[in-house]
Amino acid sequence: MLSKRQECMVKLSLITEAIAQLGPANVNVITLNHDLLLERTLEKSELPWTDGFENENLKHENRFEFLPEKFRDASRTRVLKIHGSVNWFYAGSNELGWKCWKIPYPWKVDPDDQISIDYETSQFLTGSTTKALAYTKGTFGAIHCAACRLLEESPIIVCSGYGWKDLPFNEMLRDWSKYHQEPRMWLLHSEDRIKEFEGKKKPFFWPDDWSRSESNSWLKLHPEFLGNTRWKDLSQKIRRSE
Repeated sequence: MLSKRQECMVKLSLITEAIAQLGPANVNVITLNHDLLLERTLEKSELPWTDGFENENLKHENRFEFLPEKFRDASRTRVLKIHGSVNWFYAGSNELGWKCWKIPYPWKVDPDDQISIDYETSQFLTGSTTKALAYTKGTFGAIHCAACRLLEESPIIVCSGYGWKDLPFNEMLRDWSKYHQEPRMWLLHSEDRIKEFEGKKKPFFWPDDWSRSESNSWLKLHPEFLGNTRWKDLSQKIRRSE
């Protein structure tokens, strides 16, 4: 198990290398994954990051709530999990009300905390209609708004592993492509599978002016997936395209 975990850490080296070179304030991550691999990788690399969940003004160390103002701390790499996480739970009490909390150790909840955890109601999103509805309210709504702000700050996107079927998120990307004067999306995708992408993924997202065959297109292809890409190689391509 340890060797497999170490192998997974290496697979995300593109992210940690980019943060180390550019600084935490200049690298933000929007992920649709529910697992904790990214967080553990950042912690192992001792890089400053925040997901906006803080323990401010709460006496219990095992309960975190999403605070948009804390997420705006640009001194740390900001990580947004717009589809939720395996350590988010719907929980509450008569005193606190019910909402989404990050509870890192649900099996260690203090009996004196008087908070009830609904283990039956997962706080990560699947399906298409569920996501669209969740983006309009509560913690997921606040995170969705934070994602819009991040995209407004970021003229360059490095994209890998997205299935293009989250329609509201696709609309966010459409707006991003129109908002910036010179947007650049670097798609990490194996060259031998690009036909699969163009045939099945393109209809879900790409606007009418999309064409990777044009030299001035805002879509750029890097013919390797995330795990096989080093930041030093990709950053050279990004500089040459500017």
